[in-house]
Formats: sequence, structure tokens, C-alpha cells
Amino acid sequence: MDNSAAAFPQWGLEWAVQVHEVPVEGGITRLLVCYEGGEKGRMGPVRSARPYILRLAGAMGAVLLHVGGSPEALAMIERNKMVTFDGLFDPLFKRDPKRSPPHNTYVEGPQVRQQLHRLRLERKRTLSGKAYRPPEDAPTGERVEVRYAPDYVSAFRYDGRGYAWYRNGRLVRGSGAVRVTAVAVLRVDARVVDSEGRLEVDLSKGHGALYIEGRRIPLVWRVQGGLVLEDASGRPLDLTPYRTWFLWVPPWARLR
Repeated sequence: MDNSAAAFPQWGLEWAVQVHEVPVEGGITRLLVCYEGGEKGRMGPVRSARPYILRLAGAMGAVLLHVGGSPEALAMIERNKMVTFDGLFDPLFKRDPKRSPPHNTYVEGPQVRQQLHRLRLERKRTLSGKAYRPPEDAPTGERVEVRYAPDYVSAFRYDGRGYAWYRNGRLVRGSGAVRVTAVAVLRVDARVVDSEGRLEVDLSKGHGALYIEGRRIPLVWRVQGGLVLEDASGRPLDLTPYRTWFLWVPPWARLR
């Protein structure tokens, strides 16, 4: 999902179960938005894929919706025979004439669900276990912000009901404030690899912190099958029951 100024506000964030905010070229970010049902309308703007976005989607076991991609991403899709819906070819994708391209491409959630069902791509899973709760003596974690570029800051503030998203200091509103249960800050190695400023992002492992219920928990992460989070003692941090925003923080971003 597009996260540039021209694409704001986005459509459909209120139905997401996970949002992964990842760096792309030019100091901007894109949002890999995960849905697991209940989408009632428009979602987007949908933009192009990158290899690390494909790897994250694969770790979720997800079907990725995108509009084209970098040369390496498109080669990765072809090479690995990945099932994706590409807006360059798929009639599911539409354009809003009130917005300028390329910031105006979207899909309708119910239509996507129908197509997944028709192609037998839907998956069901059974959830079990106990939802993670932070220790009572964990340090306070009520605010976090990441300055990805001089002109872009993504921040969250705890308000007792969850963490509300602030974009460049302004509370983000869709049908209401964009609010999640938890925020995971994941430090990640990244470097520029071509003249267009595209990035190579190392998704093997790293460290970071989890913000939940106004507390801050140090963590380590790795992509092994899926995205695995653990606290400092090696205890798994299962965030499946929660709406979580993942801030992937490259070396040049400023974290506060």
C-alpha cells in the first residue's frame, strides 16, 4: 500500500490485522497490509512490490496484491512461481479518477475474497494458546516515533485503548483514528543497491522492542518459516490475537 503524501489517506487500514511499514527508495515507506477477513470495501492505493516485501508476504503464507514491481521482484515471482494478483494485468484493480496516478489504484475487499475462494487460495487456521501480556514491572512504553526521512515521521501514542498512529505529527483518521493494539519496532540492516535508490533489506534476524499496553519489551526477531519474535529470555511473543503495526527501521532512520 502506498504511503506517500499523494496517497494519503489510505483506504482500508481499519480492517487490517497487521501492518508492516517498510522503507523503500527515496526515504519513503510502503505498508504491507495483512487482511484475514472482514474487509468491507476499498483497499489501497496498491503499489509495486519489492523482493523483501515478497519475502514478508511469503512468511505470512499470504497472497500478495501489487501493481508491478522492481525488476528483481518480478523475476523472483517468475522464478519461484509465486501466486500474486498484479494490477498491471488483473481486472480486480480499479482506478479512482479523483486521484492522480500512480496513487489511485485500489481493490474492493469482497471482490478479492470471492476471487480467492474461486481459485481455492483461501486458508483457514486454528488459533490456540494464551495471548501475550507484558510483565507488570516492564518499563513504560507509551510513545515511539521513527523519522524515516527529513520530511516523514511515523509515530504512535498510547491512549489507554491502544496505540494511535500519527503521521508527521498529525493523528491519522480513516473512519476513525487508526489504532492498533501493539507496535513492534524491528531494527533491520538495509543498503541501496542501484541507481534508482532501491534497497536490499536483510530479513534474517535483528533486535528491537515491543510496545503493548503502555509497556516496552526488548525483543529479538528472525524470519524462520514465519516472523518469530522473542523477548530477551527467549520467550515467544505471540501477537496473533492483536492488531499490530510493525515498524521496520533501517540504519539511517532516527528512532525515538
